[in-house]
Amino acid sequence: MEDIKHWLTSEMDYGKGVEIFAKHCPNKMYVRHFQHGNAKTQGKKLEYELKRLLKIPLADIVNQTCSNQQLIHAHHTPSQPSPKEKECFPPSVGLRGVYPTLISQAKELRNDLYTQIALMHKQLYDLGEGNDDATVKKRKTLLDKRIPLIEKHEQIYYAVEEYFLTGYIPDSLHALV
Repeated sequence: MEDIKHWLTSEMDYGKGVEIFAKHCPNKMYVRHFQHGNAKTQGKKLEYELKRLLKIPLADIVNQTCSNQQLIHAHHTPSQPSPKEKECFPPSVGLRGVYPTLISQAKELRNDLYTQIALMHKQLYDLGEGNDDATVKKRKTLLDKRIPLIEKHEQIYYAVEEYFLTGYIPDSLHALV
């Protein structure tokens, strides 16, 4: 785990981060996802996953206002032993594809939100580059409708991830679904 701490407090080279993640995560499909990604699109997600491997609570990661070094120090002081290595997905999850009903509903809702956001992106693209009043007004309306969808999508994503990491359904997921 020291390699994760060092990576998070250094320049965070994406390739090196993927190598570290591959070493600590037994889920080879998930590792491959990062191996075929790039720093621009997957860098923040890789950073998030490595912080989760250090057992930093989700709320502290999402609401982080300090540096990575301060965050790590807050959860891993020298007097505390380093946490044991943890699998990306705990064995309590069960067979692949078998989830509690609420998690299945959350995943479906997340996919629906993703589709709605993608359709809005297509509509924005179809508006073109014009800056006449009607186009600007349509663009602003679409962007205003998109913001809460993206926020809800992210909240559901983090809640489902919390379930996969801990094996417990977070209370916030009930309100979201």
